[in-house]
Amino acid sequence: MAGGAGRRVLVIGAGMAGLTALDRLSHAGFHVTVLEAQGRAGGRVRTVRGPFADQLYADFGASYVVDCHTRLLAYVDELDLPLQIVNPRHLASIYHLEGRNLPFTNQLPADFPLRLTAAERHMGFVGMLITYLSPGLKAVAQPSLGARWPDAHARALDRINGRQLLRDAGASNPATKLLGDSLLGLYGDGLDSTSGLFLTTQQKLSEFKVTYTIRGGMDRLPAALSARYRDRIHYGCNVTAIHHSPRGVRVDVRRGRATGRMEADFLVAAIPYAALRHVRIRPRLPSRKRRVVAELRNTSVVRAFVQCRTRFWERVDPSGTVFTDIPGLSIFSGYARPSHRGVLEAYICGVPARRLSAMRNPAPAIVRTMAQVFPDLPEFAEHVVWHCWDNDQWARGAYAWYAPREMMAFLPHLTRPEGRIHFAGDHTSLIPGWIEGAIESGERVASEIKSAR
Repeated sequence: MAGGAGRRVLVIGAGMAGLTALDRLSHAGFHVTVLEAQGRAGGRVRTVRGPFADQLYADFGASYVVDCHTRLLAYVDELDLPLQIVNPRHLASIYHLEGRNLPFTNQLPADFPLRLTAAERHMGFVGMLITYLSPGLKAVAQPSLGARWPDAHARALDRINGRQLLRDAGASNPATKLLGDSLLGLYGDGLDSTSGLFLTTQQKLSEFKVTYTIRGGMDRLPAALSARYRDRIHYGCNVTAIHHSPRGVRVDVRRGRATGRMEADFLVAAIPYAALRHVRIRPRLPSRKRRVVAELRNTSVVRAFVQCRTRFWERVDPSGTVFTDIPGLSIFSGYARPSHRGVLEAYICGVPARRLSAMRNPAPAIVRTMAQVFPDLPEFAEHVVWHCWDNDQWARGAYAWYAPREMMAFLPHLTRPEGRIHFAGDHTSLIPGWIEGAIESGERVASEIKSAR
């Protein structure tokens, strides 16, 4: 406790990274104040309930807890939050291809529309994923943010994109399309845009068997953690400028029409770099750090939830999970809700998400697109709720991603403290988009500050 006694820390952002830093530093005796621009904690952990009937809800951001994320599971256990299994089969049960809904099986039929090789039909989807990613997974070894990773074999993967990664492993063009339309296409603008090292690292660090969600909504996690520190979190506080020196930090804060300043010994910037770009920092950060802040991009994501009067889709697909060849579109079912009604989600990323984000009301276009997969949807749809993450001023996109050569350029400077400013958030981890990465980053900055003089 004595290590932090009397020392003050300001944290910008009450997402899971900021809350973790608050929790860990408070336990170490620091006086921590969190400044949150919104009126709630959680950041991109956001559950929406009000627009729906029958106590239905939707998670606009983080949706899952997986069995390999031990830090998150430790918090779930500590806060006594109830988990429920979503579906241990995290792959799609249906693939919508060329206008047809096709079941995914371990061995694809000979008349499968894509002209796969005989070996690929025999492998099936999971077999192809394992086979064609195996060389890359071997090359990345054990990813970490330490100085010894990545080695030369892993660095070579950063010079190619995801399509070349699969082609180099022997995948046919149709197999590459199949994998790119599903799990490997959820980052950036798809296979052609993303670093092979980044895609392989995501698979290496996300090898889970069981998927859970928090019963009642994922926001129960940040709500329970923030409740411990009600007097430490200041909502509605938009930080507009950061001033730092070897002696400490000072921030300019706007709350409504009022402005003010706060001082501390250390500062944790626990907001996305896309949002940090809009905060004036004086003196300026070193050029290489400025480049990371300016250029690290977030995936464009639109999440739309259609309240339906019945779960009509279960006649076709009990899981409600569909990957498609419709650009950027995946479909998921709202799991285990207390109603005969159901919620069907359109998860749209990349260029199609940006097109929807430019519309005043994208709901009709979203329903029309989903109806290509489930033609009965317009008959059963009652209400549509959506969120365009690019249009969220506090996030400015969903999760971070890397184009070829960017990991090697950005990683050395991604997490590095600059004087008394420390940087947290899932984007500063190797698993952007996961709560586990946010918690890991919060623990990291807490350790950095505890070790600082």
